[in-house]
Amino acid sequence: MNRMDAIYAILIKVFEKGELLSKHLGRNFGDISVSEVHCIEQISRIEEANVTKLSEGMELTRGAVSKLTKKLLQKGVIEKYQKPENKKEIYFKLNDQGKEICLKHHHEHQKLEEGFKKLLARYEDQETLLLFLTDLNEAFKEMMERETENEH
Repeated sequence: MNRMDAIYAILIKVFEKGELLSKHLGRNFGDISVSEVHCIEQISRIEEANVTKLSEGMELTRGAVSKLTKKLLQKGVIEKYQKPENKKEIYFKLNDQGKEICLKHHHEHQKLEEGFKKLLARYEDQETLLLFLTDLNEAFKEMMERETENEH
């Protein structure tokens, strides 16, 4: 196996383990999916969170964010509201249950961040790592955009 094949093989294993870890961590939130947890987290960060701002922050289509917020409203973890001067636009905010989920998610991320920072500290060429991960993230974003286009 050449070096490129070896890198690809380990990358696939990393993705598979990441998916398993994501599912495992998702169990900590009951019937709230990982995507829904990330939407909750974005609502907590974005002032006057609406579908447009959430889609930009999550790098998802507005349609995907609409589905997520609808589910979160049904599950009773977020609330929607409108401003008196603009009855057309719908905004979202966390209720107490949503805030609790967000805090729990923040603690999970802190634990992961500590572990990853220890791992990254072992490598000297962090610029190459950053470039690779940035490119990989962009490749995933493009794949997701193509997939969502194919759904329509």
